[in-house]
Amino acid sequence: MRAGIITIPNRNHYLNTLIDCLEVNEIEYRLFIDYQKKGAFWNYMRMFKEMLESAEKDEPILLCTDDVITTYDFKARFDELHKKANSNLYSFFTRQRHLLKYKDVGYVTKVQKRGWYDQASVFINQQDLPSKVHTWFETHGKYIMNEHRQKHHDVVIQDYFVDNNIPWTITIPTFFEHTGVVSSLGHDVGQSILYIGNL
Repeated sequence: MRAGIITIPNRNHYLNTLIDCLEVNEIEYRLFIDYQKKGAFWNYMRMFKEMLESAEKDEPILLCTDDVITTYDFKARFDELHKKANSNLYSFFTRQRHLLKYKDVGYVTKVQKRGWYDQASVFINQQDLPSKVHTWFETHGKYIMNEHRQKHHDVVIQDYFVDNNIPWTITIPTFFEHTGVVSSLGHDVGQSILYIGNL
């Protein structure tokens, strides 16, 4: 497993804890720092492209924002989950309370409208996904999405999944928690419905 993290300068107060967790799990990581202030959409999409297109066969690629935390046994938890769910797309954060009904199972695999969050996700054998999302957006997505939704990378990716009926696995309890009060875009993201590190 390798990880990519989007960030901006002067966010080490968030990054340090996340990096500690990744290092304990022996996960190699790469920071994608938006020094030129091109924006979260540009920064995430370049990470999305570079990390997924460079992935080896069957290699899990973890992509996340800088203001999240996970448990020190995340990798073991993921390996156990993957044996059961056998998915190629995982989302480790949600705020949708109705998904709590799956907490005893630990996950659900489905097409969940407004259910893809960029806080933390894993992609397996998705080397061509960035080009597919780009082509879909240019030829179809931007004509069916309103202007506001087009500005958010996670919404574009999510709407690609929904429009093409591609399910993904959401962990409940979530494997990651959002620790930032306000995102770099000024959004009040809030916290997970049930973070596994709090149980």
